[in-house]
Amino acid sequence: MYKMRTMPLLSRSLILFPLLLSAATSTRFPEAGNLRLRGGGDVQLRNRAGQGPSLVSFLSASPSTRSGASGALGSSRDLDDMKQYVEKSIVIEASPDEVFRVASGFEKYPKWAGCNWIRVLKRTVGGLGFQVQMKVGMFGRNLDYVLQYQYHRPHKMTWHAVRGSIKALQGSYEFLPGGRGTTKVVYKLNVDPGFWVPLAVKSATTRLVASAALNGLKKYTELPSTLEELRGKCGPRMLTEQEILEDRKRVYMLRMALM
Repeated sequence: MYKMRTMPLLSRSLILFPLLLSAATSTRFPEAGNLRLRGGGDVQLRNRAGQGPSLVSFLSASPSTRSGASGALGSSRDLDDMKQYVEKSIVIEASPDEVFRVASGFEKYPKWAGCNWIRVLKRTVGGLGFQVQMKVGMFGRNLDYVLQYQYHRPHKMTWHAVRGSIKALQGSYEFLPGGRGTTKVVYKLNVDPGFWVPLAVKSATTRLVASAALNGLKKYTELPSTLEELRGKCGPRMLTEQEILEDRKRVYMLRMALM
């Protein structure tokens, strides 16, 4: 006991460190379930063998690996279920349907939405973009990804990434009617780039993207030339229920003929 007390600190560290390392590598979490973190949030624990990861392997994992165990952000979950997203709003001097048509007119995104390049890959039965490929600059990189859209015209449009150089992206526009023909646009965005970015930089970049999108949408929609075009044309026409049924019948007959 006396020798242990008088032993130099370095010597004691050399003796104790292997013991601590052995205990850490042999200590395992439960086989499955969620680990409640002190700062809030859960981490799902499971490996290929169905056993919990060792303490060292858990602590040495990257932050994205530990926090990403609960599932990808780009799934079809509703954005309202996400805890970490940016929400901003703006009022535009146009009707909800007019703003909706601008927001869903992807071919003109390079004029106001900050896209370097865009292409509509697939369309809905009503002619709106269903899958859209975009190239944008974000987080100091040039990203290329495909977004898939859903619509509740003229009230809302949502999207999420289905493939590309970004891990996950979800967003939505909500178009709320205001007084005197105005529209309040609520924009939500959640981005997981898939590579390490400081949390402060990620949050600031996401807020900047949301603000730029709303300001660009307002400025472009309120241009006299845009309003004249919107009010002179009906935009993509929404098909009647009978027309949709007839289209589905034609597609079914065509598939049967090709079998």
